[in-house]
Amino acid sequence: GLGEVSHAVSESSRYKFEILQALIENHGVSTIFFEIPYSKGLKVNEYVQGTPNSQAIKGLLGPLDTKEVHDLIEFLKDLNDRRRRGGGVPVSFIGIDVKPDQDLWDRVAAAVPHSDQNAKKAQADSQ
Repeated sequence: GLGEVSHAVSESSRYKFEILQALIENHGVSTIFFEIPYSKGLKVNEYVQGTPNSQAIKGLLGPLDTKEVHDLIEFLKDLNDRRRRGGGVPVSFIGIDVKPDQDLWDRVAAAVPHSDQNAKKAQADSQ
């Protein structure tokens, strides 16, 4: 993993971007993981896989909402566009923070019949 001492430090974010770019382009890495909620990672991944609306990812990254991280996301989107045209493997972006968020609870409630009350109770218990 490529951690950092503090979130949103420009220099370390730039170095991580360069390392990730090298791993993706030269060593076949096809999935990267970021410390953001899983449900928000799904939205970023939809964007890097080809959803054209960059507004869909605004405000999702919390303390990681920096120019360097947005540069990485745009790099992934452009790379995936090129790879799709050339038959290459796209790179996925996955959120790995398991803290519950409202979007995740809404998805659970929508997916499981009669789960709304149980989801609300679990959400309240987790806070």
